[in-house]
Parts: sequence; structure tokens; C-alpha cells
Amino acid sequence: MESARAFAPALAAFFIIVRILGSTWIVPPLEEVFFRSFLYRYLARQNFLEVPLNRFFPAPFFVTAIAFGFEHNEWLAGVLCGMRINGWCCAKNRLAMP
Repeated sequence: MESARAFAPALAAFFIIVRILGSTWIVPPLEEVFFRSFLYRYLARQNFLEVPLNRFFPAPFFVTAIAFGFEHNEWLAGVLCGMRINGWCCAKNRLAMP
């Protein structure tokens, strides 16, 4: 709380708003692009652009879900959510689905 007192109130409010907007509008889409579009397909084949989004590969599916889960505080819920999101991407062939 000491660091909040170091800023003028208007500047502190600006940083709080930027932090909230960044963690709700910027981070989730970038997280999806990294885990679903890049990491999943890169683990399947190093030339990841050749791998279609709707192909199911067991090892990348579970590794990506586990990495996604352990990135979050509630790791078990994160792993299950990662599996569900991976399944949506494979079934619908759309990154925007999750």
C-alpha cells in the first residue's frame, strides 16, 4: 500500500485502470494465442504453421492443458479448463471459440 501513496491520486487511478483493462482485455486473448495457436501446434510439429488447428494430438493436448493449469493459482481447475478449451479448439477449428 505504500507504493500507492508514492503516486498522485490521478496517476494511481490511471495505473489501476490500465492494470484492470490489461488483465481483462489484453492478457486472455494473448494467452489463448500462445497456448492454443502456438504451443499446441509447435509441440505437434516444429513447423507449427503446417498443423491445422482442428487436428487432435494427445501429447500436445495434455502438455498444453497442464502448462495452462499450472500457470494459474487453482492448478486443477486450470488443467481441466485447459483441456476443455483445447477440446473446443479442436472440435470447432476456431481459436476465438474459447
